[in-house]
Amino acid sequence: MQKRGIVSQNDYTRLRALAAQSDSAHAISDADLEWSLHLLNTSRSALVHARVMTIAERLKNLTASQRATVRAAIVPFLHSPIQLDRLAAQRALRAL
Repeated sequence: MQKRGIVSQNDYTRLRALAAQSDSAHAISDADLEWSLHLLNTSRSALVHARVMTIAERLKNLTASQRATVRAAIVPFLHSPIQLDRLAAQRALRAL
């Protein structure tokens, strides 16, 4: 994603770190959650959307408030014209 210019190098590095964290700890800080959901909502790339939603689906220790925030951010992608967005949203919502 970073090589294609879809996200900045800093965002790509942070997104990779969050992915590793979600795989190992299955948790995320409020600040990281807010940042990743902001990236989800501001990026025009379905690849970025899918990556953020994959991270979200791996999180098992979300508070009720965090879970509601994540669901609210993902639901609009169920109606995306882009198939990758729809599939990633469906999978993430099932996991939440």
